[in-house]
Amino acid sequence: MQCCGAPFGIGDRVEWSLLVGPDVGWLSVALGDELASRVTHAEAHHEIEDVECFAGRVRRAQAVRLRYGRVGDQPARQPIPGSSLLEDVDRVDGFEGDRGDVRLVGYLIDLDLDSDETR
Repeated sequence: MQCCGAPFGIGDRVEWSLLVGPDVGWLSVALGDELASRVTHAEAHHEIEDVECFAGRVRRAQAVRLRYGRVGDQPARQPIPGSSLLEDVDRVDGFEGDRGDVRLVGYLIDLDLDSDETR
């Protein structure tokens, strides 16, 4: 949101270019297997291939935050499995921010699709 896209809120109508089949491996680490399995699309931030345009109303928005630290023998800090914190938000602008050592990494959005579903 900070580099591209317009802020939105609950009840707003949006049109987004979405990738079908997001990175379930990363999502499983970030959200756990059960919640990750329910994620069907990911926003395409920039012009890339294999996207579909969807339009609808935002029903729910959750800010997703993760703790990062040393995991195993990895030299760089990694998301710590099971550390995700989800917070319902009324408005998304990309500046919801971190909560101490828990970093904002994205959003989960429930979208009620328009009746024609894709454009």
